[in-house]
Amino acid sequence: MSLVGHEEAWREWRAAMGSARMHHAWILAGTRGVGKGHFAMAAARDSGTAALSGKVAQFLPGPMGGIEGLLLEDGTEVHISPMQSTELALIVRPGDKVTIPSAVNTVELGIVAGAKSSNAPALPTVNAVDAPQPDIAHNSDRSADHASCGPLCDCACTTNQRRVGGRGGAGRGRQSEYGKQMLEKQKAMPNLTETALESFGAAVVEDFTWKQLLDTDACTMCGRCTSVCPAHATGKPLDPREIVLKTGEVMAASAPHGSVTPPLSVDKEITISANSLFDRITAEEIWSCTSCRACDEICPVNIEILDKILDMRRYLSLMESNFPSELGNAYRAMENQGNPWGMNQGERGDWANGLDVQVVDPGEAFSAEYLYWVGCAGSFDDKNKKVTQAMAKLLKRAGIDVAILGPSEMCTGDSARRSGNEYLFQMLAMPNIEMLNGMGVKKIIAQCPHCFNTLKNEYPQLGGTYEVVHHTQLLESLIANGKLDVSQASLEERLTYHDSCYLGRHNDVYLAPRKVVGSIKGIEVVEMQRNGTKGMCCGAGGARMWMEENIGVKVNDERAVEAISTGATRVATACPFCYIMLDDGVKAAGKDEGEVKVADIAIHLLDAIEAGERRLHNPGSNVIEPVAGE
Repeated sequence: MSLVGHEEAWREWRAAMGSARMHHAWILAGTRGVGKGHFAMAAARDSGTAALSGKVAQFLPGPMGGIEGLLLEDGTEVHISPMQSTELALIVRPGDKVTIPSAVNTVELGIVAGAKSSNAPALPTVNAVDAPQPDIAHNSDRSADHASCGPLCDCACTTNQRRVGGRGGAGRGRQSEYGKQMLEKQKAMPNLTETALESFGAAVVEDFTWKQLLDTDACTMCGRCTSVCPAHATGKPLDPREIVLKTGEVMAASAPHGSVTPPLSVDKEITISANSLFDRITAEEIWSCTSCRACDEICPVNIEILDKILDMRRYLSLMESNFPSELGNAYRAMENQGNPWGMNQGERGDWANGLDVQVVDPGEAFSAEYLYWVGCAGSFDDKNKKVTQAMAKLLKRAGIDVAILGPSEMCTGDSARRSGNEYLFQMLAMPNIEMLNGMGVKKIIAQCPHCFNTLKNEYPQLGGTYEVVHHTQLLESLIANGKLDVSQASLEERLTYHDSCYLGRHNDVYLAPRKVVGSIKGIEVVEMQRNGTKGMCCGAGGARMWMEENIGVKVNDERAVEAISTGATRVATACPFCYIMLDDGVKAAGKDEGEVKVADIAIHLLDAIEAGERRLHNPGSNVIEPVAGE
C-alpha cells in the first residue's frame, strides 16, 4: 500500500482524527478536510475478486451524509463498507488513479464494487497522483443552513444532521444504486403494495444493517442515553443502553463463526438459544419509547438507538400484530376516517367557520403562496382548534396568501410510521403526495412538528418534495421582516418554553420559537432546567399519544412539575401533542388556567398583540386578556 507523495497529508489526517478509533472516526466524520481538499478513506480486506482500475470521477454520497464510495470515470461504482479495525487508511481525491487488485493485506475499511463486479468485498490499493482539489465550500456553523455548503460537505450544518426516519434526508448529490438499496433497508421501507418481501422490521440480528451492529461495539457503556431517557426516568421498562448491549449479546452468542465478543461479560444464567433479538429484548421495552431522540442526541459516539427500536416495532406491528390494544383503535381510525382521532373528515375544516380562510379543491391548480397544513389535532382537538384559529388571524394580519385543504387533508401518517405500521403510513402518505403533486403545491406551513418532520423529511422518499416551514419559523420570519407588526405586543408575565422533540432534536429548530416569544414587550422568558437539546419529552411522541401510560409516573406530569417550578404564569408550546400533554399535566398538578396558562406560541403572541392594541385604544384601562381564538 503506497503513500508516496502523500506522507504529509496522511500525518495531517491522523492528527485530525486524534486518538479516535479509525472505524468510529469514519462513521462520525464521513469525510474530513486535509488542507483545502475533501478526501475519502479507502481500504479493504483480502478477496479473490477481479481487479478494478480507473480514475476517480467523484465521491458517492452516503445515506447519512458522508462518503459512501467512489465513482470511477468509466462508470464503475466502488463502495465503502466497514470491515476490520486497523491502523491504516488511505486518502483519495477526485482525479486520483485507483487500482483495486484481487488481494492485498487487510486494512480498516472494506470496499464493495457495485456496478461492474459482484457484491463480494474487493481490496483496494491506491496509487495517488496530484490532482486539482474540488472547490467545495465549508460551513462550520452547526445551526447554519446547508445552502452555503457544497453537496458533499463534511461540516456540521443543519442538513448534514438529517437522518431518514428520524431527522430526514437521504444525503446530498448523486445517490448510487448501492446507496439507494442500503437506505431502503436501513430506514425507508419499500412500497408494501408491490414488494415481494415476506418479513419486515428487525427480529433477528441479521435484520440490522452493518452500522446498527457496529454500534454495539462502538458503545462505551457510559450510560448517558439512559440518563436522559424520559421513559426510564419515569419508571418504564426501557433502558436505551440495554437495547444496544442486549443486541450485542445476541450477536455474540449467535455468531456462526463464534468470534464476536459481547460488549460486556454475560451472566452465566442468561442463555441465548437463537439469533432472535426478542430473546433478550421485550416488547414492553420497545413500546415504552417516545421516540424523542434524547438518547441519540447525547451519545458521544453517534450510536443510533431509536432506529433499532423503530425497526423492532416494525416487526412487532407488521409481522406479529403485537402492539398495545389501544393503538389498534388509532390504526383503525387512521385507516377508516383518515385521522387517529376517529372524527368525520367532513368536519376537518369546521374550525374556519367565521374566518376568512380559503378552502381549495384538490382537483384545481393551487394558486396561493402557501398551503396551510393544519394537521389532525389542529382540526379536531378543541384545545388545538384555538391554535389554528390564532395562526389564521396572524397570517391574515401579515397579509400571507394561504389556503387550506379542509376535508381533503388526511393524516400524514406520522403515528403509523413511528409505531412501526409502515403499511398504514404508506397508505396515508401516497394519496397525500399524489394530491399535493397534482395541485402543484410548492410551499407548506405545518402547525404540528410531527407533520412538519414527515412532510419535510420523509415524503421525499415517496416522491413528495416541498418547501416546508413550521409555523414558529414563519412567525419569526414575519416578525423579523416587519410583515407582522408586534410593536404593540405586550404581556407583563413570566413565560417558559417547552421544546418539542420533533421540532428540536429531530429538526434542530430551537431558536425560532424563542425569538417569537422574545419579541413580546414586558415578558420575562425563563428556561426550564432541561431545555434545548437536553429538553424533556412531553410523553406523546412515538405514537405514545394513543397509548395508555400505566407504569410509573406519567412523563407529562413530571415535565409539567418542572415547568411550574420556574414560577412561570404561561407555558408556551409549539406542538399540538405537547399542548395537550402539558395542559393535562399542569391541571393534574392542581394549577388552573388562571394560575398557569398552557398554550401554543401562536396563542400567546396573538394574546400579546391584541392586549397591546386594547391598551393603545384604552390607555389606563384594566384589560383582561382572553385566550386567543375564543
